[in-house]
Amino acid sequence: MSRFIVFASCHVNECGGIQVLHKLAKSLNKLGQDSYICPCDMRIPQGFNMLEINGSTLISNLDIDKENDIVIYPEVIEGNPLEAKNCVRWILCEPGQQSADFSSSWGQNDFIAVYGTCHSQRYGSIDDCNQLFVVDIHQNWTEKSKQNRHATLLLTRKKEKFHQNAVDFHPEDALHLDKMCKTDEDYLVWYRRSSRLYSYDPYTFHNIISSLAGCLSIIYPVSGLSREDWIKTYPYYSIMPRINGHLFFPGIAYGEDEIELARQTASLLWPTILKLERFGELTVERFIEGALSHFNNISLTHSFSMPPSTSTYTL
Repeated sequence: MSRFIVFASCHVNECGGIQVLHKLAKSLNKLGQDSYICPCDMRIPQGFNMLEINGSTLISNLDIDKENDIVIYPEVIEGNPLEAKNCVRWILCEPGQQSADFSSSWGQNDFIAVYGTCHSQRYGSIDDCNQLFVVDIHQNWTEKSKQNRHATLLLTRKKEKFHQNAVDFHPEDALHLDKMCKTDEDYLVWYRRSSRLYSYDPYTFHNIISSLAGCLSIIYPVSGLSREDWIKTYPYYSIMPRINGHLFFPGIAYGEDEIELARQTASLLWPTILKLERFGELTVERFIEGALSHFNNISLTHSFSMPPSTSTYTL
């Protein structure tokens, strides 16, 4: 039986991409697969496969079965460092945006999986088994502080990537979280004691975490993208609820004009996130069969279908 080896950093709190790589390893194990994290930034002695980090077992690069293991590389990895025969390229972000574009160094038989927001034609046909969406959610995000919320927060993250000439829309006294926080827990402390988060990054998961913690997220709209068009860029837009026939993101304001809508729908955010988590689990199930079929040169045994959104509301 082929093992799944996820090639990732051990610095889990460094960015969302590393977090979902570790979450993928845990999800694969949960579904009965034999999965490990092979650190790209730590040396592990051969045969010493007992160390765990973030709930995943680490494996030495010296213990990789190059002929049979399936190695999952994020798109920021050049070439094939583990020299594996079976390689998956998981595109979390369009190559060239977060790092150099290394796609020319990939193998012709590599299995391409996409997170969902970059279904580029350059990778050919993207079907159900190529979508691999993983999200790591935590119940404690919904724990709200009883103390008064006086602070207003600012989050820039990848502002320059999405906005060419953004005009400041946050209050002058907003606290700049990017300069104050290092870990997700640091951010969470501020979300629980603040009333509003002004975010210039339309895709960071912190927009969701903030609103779940009771700090209303207000997103600076992307030029040329309406609220519905913005939601449709998400891999899971098909499960998002609708109001009067139109897609909306509960509990999150896409621009200051939607603050009242976000307040009215805040209670719907956590149920939507739980649905999102299940959506991700289904993509992992389909990915497993798709990857195993690809590398073993066999046809899929059955097809999968994702449940459409059934939540509709009227205001």
